[in-house]
Amino acid sequence: MTTIAIITICIGVILLIKKSSKKEGEKEKEIEQVKAQIVHEIASNISIKTELSHSEPISCEERIKSAFPDKNGLYPHEILMLHYASDYRPDEKNRYQEFWLSRYGVKDCDSLLNSLVKKGALKNEVNILLNLQVSTIPTLKEVLKNNGLPMTGKKADLVNRILENVEEDKLPTSLKIKRYVISEMGKNSLEESEYVLYIHRHYIDDLDIWKLNQLVNSEPKTSYRNKIWEYLIQKGNKYLADNDFGLYRNIKMQMSNLASEENDFQLAYFIFLEVIYLDINDYLGNSFEIEYLKDDLEHYFSYTNRIGMPGDIDIMNDLQEKLNFSNEKLKSDFIEEWSKYHFPVSIFNAKQCADIYFFEKENNETELCKIYSAAKKKYLK
Repeated sequence: MTTIAIITICIGVILLIKKSSKKEGEKEKEIEQVKAQIVHEIASNISIKTELSHSEPISCEERIKSAFPDKNGLYPHEILMLHYASDYRPDEKNRYQEFWLSRYGVKDCDSLLNSLVKKGALKNEVNILLNLQVSTIPTLKEVLKNNGLPMTGKKADLVNRILENVEEDKLPTSLKIKRYVISEMGKNSLEESEYVLYIHRHYIDDLDIWKLNQLVNSEPKTSYRNKIWEYLIQKGNKYLADNDFGLYRNIKMQMSNLASEENDFQLAYFIFLEVIYLDINDYLGNSFEIEYLKDDLEHYFSYTNRIGMPGDIDIMNDLQEKLNFSNEKLKSDFIEEWSKYHFPVSIFNAKQCADIYFFEKENNETELCKIYSAAKKKYLK
Protein backbone atom coordinates (compact mmCIF):
# COMPACT_ATOMS: atom_id res chain seq x y z
CA MET A 1 0.00 0.00 0.00
CA THR A 2 1.36 3.43 -0.91
CA THR A 3 2.06 6.17 1.63
CA ILE A 4 -0.68 8.36 0.14
CA ALA A 5 -3.19 5.53 0.42
CA ILE A 6 -2.29 4.94 4.07
CA ILE A 7 -2.66 8.64 4.85
CA THR A 8 -6.00 8.77 3.06
CA ILE A 9 -7.36 5.80 5.02
CA CYS A 10 -6.17 7.23 8.34
CA ILE A 11 -7.74 10.62 7.61
CA GLY A 12 -10.97 8.91 6.60
CA VAL A 13 -11.10 7.10 9.93
CA ILE A 14 -10.43 10.32 11.82
CA LEU A 15 -13.24 12.08 9.97
CA LEU A 16 -15.67 9.35 10.89
CA ILE A 17 -15.01 9.64 14.61
CA LYS A 18 -15.14 13.43 14.76
CA LYS A 19 -18.25 15.03 16.10
CA SER A 20 -20.27 16.78 13.46
CA SER A 21 -20.60 19.85 15.69
CA LYS A 22 -17.00 20.91 15.11
CA LYS A 23 -16.46 23.88 12.89
CA GLU A 24 -15.15 23.18 9.41
CA GLY A 25 -12.00 25.26 9.94
CA GLU A 26 -11.12 23.42 13.15
CA LYS A 27 -11.59 20.07 11.42
CA GLU A 28 -9.29 21.01 8.56
CA LYS A 29 -6.63 22.24 10.96
CA GLU A 30 -6.79 19.08 13.04
CA ILE A 31 -6.65 16.90 9.92
CA GLU A 32 -3.54 18.68 8.71
CA GLN A 33 -1.86 18.13 12.08
CA VAL A 34 -2.72 14.42 12.06
CA LYS A 35 -1.61 14.15 8.44
CA ALA A 36 1.77 15.66 9.28
CA GLN A 37 2.17 13.26 12.21
CA ILE A 38 1.30 10.23 10.05
CA VAL A 39 3.75 11.27 7.35
CA HIS A 40 6.45 11.61 10.00
CA GLU A 41 5.70 8.16 11.42
CA ILE A 42 5.70 6.53 7.97
CA ALA A 43 8.96 8.22 7.01
CA SER A 44 10.55 7.02 10.24
CA ASN A 45 9.42 3.44 9.64
CA ILE A 46 10.63 3.50 6.06
CA SER A 47 13.99 4.78 7.24
CA ILE A 48 14.27 2.01 9.81
CA LYS A 49 13.33 -0.71 7.29
CA THR A 50 15.78 0.67 4.74
CA GLU A 51 18.61 0.58 7.26
CA LEU A 52 17.78 -3.00 8.21
CA SER A 53 17.39 -4.25 4.65
CA HIS A 54 20.62 -2.65 3.42
CA SER A 55 22.93 -3.68 6.22
CA GLU A 56 26.58 -3.57 5.27
CA PRO A 57 28.12 -6.96 4.44
CA ILE A 58 31.09 -7.98 6.56
CA SER A 59 34.19 -6.73 4.77
CA CYS A 60 36.83 -9.16 3.51
CA GLU A 61 39.36 -7.30 5.70
CA GLU A 62 37.29 -8.31 8.73
CA ARG A 63 36.76 -11.84 7.38
CA ILE A 64 40.44 -12.66 7.00
CA LYS A 65 41.02 -12.04 10.69
CA SER A 66 39.53 -15.47 11.37
CA ALA A 67 40.48 -17.08 8.03
CA PHE A 68 43.46 -19.24 7.06
CA PRO A 69 45.75 -18.31 4.14
CA ASP A 70 47.04 -20.97 1.75
CA LYS A 71 50.71 -21.87 1.29
CA ASN A 72 51.20 -18.79 -0.91
CA GLY A 73 49.61 -16.48 1.64
CA LEU A 74 46.37 -16.06 -0.31
CA TYR A 75 42.92 -15.91 1.33
CA PRO A 76 39.69 -17.36 -0.10
CA HIS A 77 38.48 -14.16 -1.82
CA GLU A 78 41.91 -13.72 -3.45
CA ILE A 79 41.87 -17.30 -4.75
CA LEU A 80 38.38 -16.79 -6.16
CA MET A 81 39.52 -13.61 -7.91
CA LEU A 82 42.27 -15.61 -9.66
CA HIS A 83 39.55 -17.60 -11.41
CA TYR A 84 37.71 -14.48 -12.61
CA ALA A 85 40.75 -12.30 -13.31
CA SER A 86 40.88 -13.00 -17.05
CA ASP A 87 37.38 -11.51 -17.41
CA TYR A 88 38.71 -8.09 -16.40
CA ARG A 89 41.14 -5.74 -18.09
CA PRO A 90 43.89 -3.63 -16.51
CA ASP A 91 43.66 0.13 -16.91
CA GLU A 92 39.97 -0.04 -17.88
CA LYS A 93 36.76 0.57 -16.00
CA ASN A 94 35.55 -2.94 -15.25
CA ARG A 95 32.06 -3.98 -14.22
CA TYR A 96 32.26 -6.42 -11.34
CA GLN A 97 29.66 -8.96 -10.33
CA GLU A 98 27.46 -8.07 -7.38
CA PHE A 99 28.55 -11.16 -5.41
CA TRP A 100 31.99 -9.68 -4.71
CA LEU A 101 30.46 -7.26 -2.24
CA SER A 102 27.25 -8.98 -1.15
CA ARG A 103 28.68 -12.45 -0.53
CA TYR A 104 32.37 -11.86 0.13
CA GLY A 105 32.70 -8.28 1.36
CA VAL A 106 35.08 -7.15 -1.40
CA LYS A 107 34.50 -3.42 -1.82
CA ASP A 108 37.38 -2.59 -4.19
CA CYS A 109 38.00 -5.25 -6.85
CA ASP A 110 40.53 -3.08 -8.70
CA SER A 111 42.73 -2.91 -5.61
CA LEU A 112 42.35 -6.64 -5.10
CA LEU A 113 43.56 -7.35 -8.65
CA ASN A 114 46.51 -4.99 -8.28
CA SER A 115 47.40 -6.65 -4.99
CA LEU A 116 47.43 -10.07 -6.64
CA VAL A 117 49.76 -8.73 -9.32
CA LYS A 118 52.17 -7.43 -6.64
CA LYS A 119 52.05 -10.78 -4.84
CA GLY A 120 52.96 -12.59 -8.06
CA ALA A 121 49.70 -14.54 -8.41
CA LEU A 122 48.70 -12.53 -11.50
CA LYS A 123 50.54 -10.93 -14.39
CA ASN A 124 49.48 -7.76 -16.14
CA GLU A 125 50.52 -8.36 -19.73
CA VAL A 126 49.55 -8.76 -23.38
CA ASN A 127 48.58 -12.38 -23.93
CA ILE A 128 47.77 -13.13 -27.57
CA LEU A 129 46.52 -16.65 -26.86
CA LEU A 130 44.07 -15.47 -24.20
CA ASN A 131 42.87 -12.61 -26.39
CA LEU A 132 42.25 -15.04 -29.25
CA GLN A 133 40.42 -17.48 -26.99
CA VAL A 134 37.99 -14.84 -25.74
CA SER A 135 37.40 -13.39 -29.21
CA THR A 136 34.29 -14.20 -31.24
CA ILE A 137 34.44 -16.55 -34.20
CA PRO A 138 33.60 -13.73 -36.69
CA THR A 139 36.58 -11.76 -35.34
CA LEU A 140 38.90 -14.74 -35.79
CA LYS A 141 37.63 -15.39 -39.31
CA GLU A 142 38.20 -11.74 -40.18
CA VAL A 143 41.85 -12.05 -39.13
CA LEU A 144 42.25 -15.22 -41.19
CA LYS A 145 40.56 -13.64 -44.20
CA ASN A 146 42.82 -10.56 -44.05
CA ASN A 147 45.86 -12.83 -44.04
CA GLY A 148 44.68 -15.14 -46.85
CA LEU A 149 44.17 -18.16 -44.61
CA PRO A 150 41.34 -20.78 -44.56
CA MET A 151 38.39 -19.89 -42.30
CA THR A 152 37.06 -23.41 -41.75
CA GLY A 153 37.06 -25.48 -38.59
CA LYS A 154 36.14 -25.16 -34.95
CA LYS A 155 37.15 -22.18 -32.82
CA ALA A 156 40.21 -23.98 -31.47
CA ASP A 157 41.33 -24.63 -35.07
CA LEU A 158 40.95 -20.95 -35.96
CA VAL A 159 42.95 -19.87 -32.89
CA ASN A 160 45.80 -22.31 -33.64
CA ARG A 161 45.89 -21.31 -37.31
CA ILE A 162 46.32 -17.65 -36.35
CA LEU A 163 49.01 -18.42 -33.77
CA GLU A 164 50.98 -20.52 -36.23
CA ASN A 165 50.66 -18.31 -39.32
CA VAL A 166 50.03 -14.67 -38.40
CA GLU A 167 52.79 -12.46 -37.01
CA GLU A 168 51.92 -10.30 -34.00
CA ASP A 169 52.39 -7.01 -35.84
CA LYS A 170 49.71 -8.07 -38.35
CA LEU A 171 47.10 -8.65 -35.67
CA PRO A 172 44.44 -6.00 -34.98
CA THR A 173 44.82 -3.80 -31.91
CA SER A 174 41.89 -5.56 -30.21
CA LEU A 175 44.02 -8.71 -29.96
CA LYS A 176 46.97 -6.88 -28.35
CA ILE A 177 45.26 -5.51 -25.27
CA LYS A 178 46.60 -6.23 -21.80
CA ARG A 179 44.87 -8.76 -19.58
CA TYR A 180 45.31 -10.30 -16.18
CA VAL A 181 47.08 -13.64 -16.67
CA ILE A 182 47.36 -16.15 -13.85
CA SER A 183 50.94 -17.11 -12.91
CA GLU A 184 52.20 -20.56 -11.94
CA MET A 185 51.95 -19.53 -8.32
CA GLY A 186 48.34 -18.52 -8.87
CA LYS A 187 47.56 -21.80 -10.66
CA ASN A 188 48.97 -23.72 -7.70
CA SER A 189 46.77 -21.78 -5.28
CA LEU A 190 43.67 -22.44 -7.39
CA GLU A 191 44.48 -26.14 -7.59
CA GLU A 192 45.30 -26.58 -3.92
CA SER A 193 42.26 -24.59 -2.77
CA GLU A 194 39.75 -26.18 -5.12
CA TYR A 195 37.09 -25.86 -2.41
CA VAL A 196 36.87 -22.08 -2.95
CA LEU A 197 35.55 -22.31 -6.50
CA TYR A 198 33.39 -25.34 -5.65
CA ILE A 199 31.48 -23.72 -2.81
CA HIS A 200 31.18 -20.48 -4.77
CA ARG A 201 29.33 -22.40 -7.49
CA HIS A 202 27.24 -24.54 -5.15
CA TYR A 203 24.71 -23.07 -2.73
CA ILE A 204 24.88 -25.39 0.27
CA ASP A 205 22.78 -24.15 3.18
CA ASP A 206 24.69 -21.16 4.64
CA LEU A 207 28.14 -22.52 3.81
CA ASP A 208 30.39 -20.08 1.91
CA ILE A 209 34.08 -19.69 1.08
CA TRP A 210 34.81 -18.24 4.52
CA LYS A 211 33.06 -20.90 6.59
CA LEU A 212 34.43 -23.73 4.48
CA ASN A 213 37.91 -22.23 4.80
CA GLN A 214 37.62 -22.61 8.56
CA LEU A 215 36.25 -26.16 8.29
CA VAL A 216 38.97 -27.27 5.87
CA ASN A 217 41.67 -25.97 8.21
CA SER A 218 40.16 -27.49 11.37
CA GLU A 219 41.16 -30.82 12.87
CA PRO A 220 40.99 -33.57 11.85
CA LYS A 221 42.38 -32.55 8.47
CA THR A 222 40.55 -34.23 5.60
CA SER A 223 39.25 -33.39 2.12
CA TYR A 224 36.93 -30.44 1.65
CA ARG A 225 34.23 -32.77 0.35
CA ASN A 226 34.36 -34.78 3.57
CA LYS A 227 34.08 -31.51 5.51
CA ILE A 228 31.01 -30.55 3.48
CA TRP A 229 29.52 -34.00 4.07
CA GLU A 230 30.02 -33.74 7.84
CA TYR A 231 28.56 -30.25 7.83
CA LEU A 232 25.44 -31.40 5.97
CA ILE A 233 24.91 -34.31 8.36
CA GLN A 234 25.10 -31.99 11.38
CA LYS A 235 22.75 -29.43 9.84
CA GLY A 236 20.32 -32.14 8.74
CA ASN A 237 20.19 -33.61 12.24
CA LYS A 238 19.54 -30.17 13.71
CA TYR A 239 16.71 -29.38 11.30
CA LEU A 240 15.15 -32.77 11.92
CA ALA A 241 15.34 -32.28 15.70
CA ASP A 242 13.65 -28.88 15.24
CA ASN A 243 10.93 -30.45 13.04
CA ASP A 244 11.98 -28.08 10.27
CA PHE A 245 11.26 -30.52 7.46
CA GLY A 246 11.54 -28.00 4.65
CA LEU A 247 15.19 -27.21 5.45
CA TYR A 248 15.82 -30.86 6.30
CA ARG A 249 14.59 -31.79 2.82
CA ASN A 250 16.98 -29.26 1.23
CA ILE A 251 19.92 -30.73 3.14
CA LYS A 252 19.02 -34.21 1.91
CA MET A 253 18.83 -32.89 -1.66
CA GLN A 254 22.31 -31.42 -1.34
CA MET A 255 23.66 -34.67 0.13
CA SER A 256 22.22 -36.64 -2.78
CA ASN A 257 23.80 -34.20 -5.25
CA LEU A 258 27.17 -34.49 -3.51
CA ALA A 259 27.02 -38.29 -3.67
CA SER A 260 26.13 -38.15 -7.39
CA GLU A 261 29.10 -35.85 -8.07
CA GLU A 262 31.33 -38.53 -6.53
CA ASN A 263 29.66 -41.18 -8.73
CA ASP A 264 28.26 -42.93 -5.67
CA PHE A 265 24.86 -43.34 -7.32
CA GLN A 266 23.71 -46.03 -4.90
CA LEU A 267 24.11 -43.65 -1.97
CA ALA A 268 22.59 -40.76 -3.93
CA TYR A 269 19.61 -42.97 -4.74
CA PHE A 270 18.82 -43.94 -1.16
CA ILE A 271 19.21 -40.38 0.08
CA PHE A 272 17.00 -39.11 -2.71
CA LEU A 273 14.25 -41.51 -1.66
CA GLU A 274 13.75 -39.35 1.42
CA VAL A 275 13.63 -36.18 -0.69
CA ILE A 276 10.80 -37.64 -2.77
CA TYR A 277 8.93 -38.73 0.36
CA LEU A 278 9.16 -35.24 1.83
CA ASP A 279 8.07 -33.66 -1.45
CA ILE A 280 5.03 -35.92 -1.57
CA ASN A 281 4.24 -35.01 2.03
CA ASP A 282 4.73 -31.32 1.39
CA TYR A 283 2.64 -30.32 4.42
CA LEU A 284 5.70 -31.30 6.51
CA GLY A 285 7.48 -28.27 5.07
CA ASN A 286 6.36 -26.19 8.06
CA SER A 287 7.78 -26.53 11.54
CA PHE A 288 5.06 -29.01 12.31
CA GLU A 289 2.79 -28.35 15.27
CA ILE A 290 0.20 -31.03 15.83
CA GLU A 291 -2.45 -28.58 17.08
CA TYR A 292 -2.33 -26.78 13.74
CA LEU A 293 -2.80 -29.97 11.74
CA LYS A 294 -6.28 -29.18 10.43
CA ASP A 295 -5.36 -25.64 9.35
CA ASP A 296 -2.18 -26.85 7.67
CA LEU A 297 -3.99 -29.62 5.84
CA GLU A 298 -6.77 -27.32 4.70
CA HIS A 299 -4.12 -25.02 3.23
CA TYR A 300 -2.25 -28.00 1.76
CA PHE A 301 -5.31 -29.43 0.02
CA SER A 302 -6.65 -26.04 -1.02
CA TYR A 303 -4.01 -25.46 -3.68
CA THR A 304 -3.47 -28.94 -5.10
CA ASN A 305 -5.15 -32.13 -6.15
CA ARG A 306 -1.77 -33.58 -7.08
CA ILE A 307 1.88 -33.08 -6.16
CA GLY A 308 3.42 -32.15 -9.50
CA MET A 309 7.09 -33.05 -9.13
CA PRO A 310 8.69 -33.29 -12.58
CA GLY A 311 12.08 -32.32 -11.14
CA ASP A 312 12.09 -35.25 -8.72
CA ILE A 313 11.00 -37.66 -11.44
CA ASP A 314 13.74 -36.46 -13.82
CA ILE A 315 16.43 -36.93 -11.17
CA MET A 316 15.14 -40.36 -10.18
CA ASN A 317 14.90 -41.40 -13.83
CA ASP A 318 18.58 -40.52 -14.22
CA LEU A 319 19.58 -42.48 -11.09
CA GLN A 320 17.36 -45.37 -12.14
CA GLU A 321 19.10 -45.53 -15.51
CA LYS A 322 22.60 -45.35 -13.98
CA LEU A 323 21.77 -48.13 -11.51
CA ASN A 324 19.77 -50.17 -14.04
CA PHE A 325 16.82 -50.46 -11.63
CA SER A 326 13.39 -51.53 -12.84
CA ASN A 327 10.15 -49.79 -11.81
CA GLU A 328 9.34 -52.86 -9.70
CA LYS A 329 12.67 -52.47 -7.87
CA LEU A 330 11.93 -48.78 -7.30
CA LYS A 331 8.47 -49.40 -5.92
CA SER A 332 9.75 -52.13 -3.64
CA ASP A 333 12.51 -49.83 -2.31
CA PHE A 334 10.04 -46.96 -1.91
CA ILE A 335 7.71 -49.00 0.28
CA GLU A 336 10.51 -50.66 2.27
CA GLU A 337 12.42 -47.44 2.98
CA TRP A 338 9.42 -45.16 3.51
CA SER A 339 7.92 -47.62 5.99
CA LYS A 340 10.94 -46.92 8.22
CA TYR A 341 10.29 -43.16 8.44
CA HIS A 342 8.67 -41.77 11.56
CA PHE A 343 7.48 -38.21 11.08
CA PRO A 344 4.93 -36.51 13.38
CA VAL A 345 2.06 -37.10 10.96
CA SER A 346 1.81 -39.19 7.81
CA ILE A 347 -1.26 -38.47 5.71
CA PHE A 348 -0.20 -41.06 3.14
CA ASN A 349 1.23 -44.45 4.05
CA ALA A 350 4.31 -45.84 2.28
CA LYS A 351 2.30 -47.69 -0.39
CA GLN A 352 0.18 -44.61 -1.14
CA CYS A 353 3.33 -42.49 -1.50
CA ALA A 354 4.75 -45.04 -3.94
CA ASP A 355 1.48 -44.99 -5.88
CA ILE A 356 1.51 -41.19 -5.96
CA TYR A 357 5.03 -41.18 -7.40
CA PHE A 358 4.20 -43.59 -10.22
CA PHE A 359 0.83 -41.97 -10.94
CA GLU A 360 2.70 -38.66 -11.24
CA LYS A 361 5.24 -40.30 -13.51
CA GLU A 362 2.43 -41.68 -15.68
CA ASN A 363 0.47 -38.41 -15.45
CA ASN A 364 -2.52 -40.43 -14.22
CA GLU A 365 -4.70 -37.65 -12.79
CA THR A 366 -7.70 -39.93 -12.25
CA GLU A 367 -5.89 -42.19 -9.78
CA LEU A 368 -4.14 -39.23 -8.13
CA CYS A 369 -7.48 -37.55 -7.46
CA LYS A 370 -8.79 -40.73 -5.85
CA ILE A 371 -5.89 -40.80 -3.37
CA TYR A 372 -6.24 -37.10 -2.56
CA SER A 373 -10.01 -37.26 -2.21
CA ALA A 374 -9.72 -40.16 0.24
CA ALA A 375 -7.15 -38.22 2.29
CA LYS A 376 -9.35 -35.11 2.39
CA LYS A 377 -12.31 -37.12 3.63
CA LYS A 378 -10.20 -38.82 6.28
CA TYR A 379 -8.43 -35.77 7.70
CA LEU A 380 -10.81 -32.91 6.98
CA LYS A 381 -14.09 -34.28 8.28
